[in-house]
Amino acid sequence: PSFKLSYYNEYKSYLRPIRGFYQSVRMAYSMAFVTAPSVEVAKEISSTLVREKLAACVNITPGITSIYEWEGKIESDSEVLMMIKTKTSLMDELTIKVKKIHPYEVCEVISTTIDNGNNQYLEWIGKVVKLDKDEKSS
Repeated sequence: PSFKLSYYNEYKSYLRPIRGFYQSVRMAYSMAFVTAPSVEVAKEISSTLVREKLAACVNITPGITSIYEWEGKIESDSEVLMMIKTKTSLMDELTIKVKKIHPYEVCEVISTTIDNGNNQYLEWIGKVVKLDKDEKSS
């Protein structure tokens, strides 16, 4: 309530170690969202990502409807949504892999960082997926 920004600015240097921990534990992980035309295709993509250790877990949600413009026409399709949990540092490699095996000409691969969650679950993601290049060199 009476907290002033100047107080925060004065003491934020003391918060850096905590903030760094927060970023390394939390923001090191991402959720990627990928749509697919069927559960079978989603299972194939998901299995590949988990087997190759690009994802710790993939949730497959059937029965979504996507409405979008494609080649000048408004389209409406039934699709399946995959929510993929991984390390942020693996997102480029994950995207390349999805593009290689996905049947769509332009597949959706979007992501957002995980800002908060169960620390044990986030640590599990880190243990299950492969090491990124920075972890291999240390």
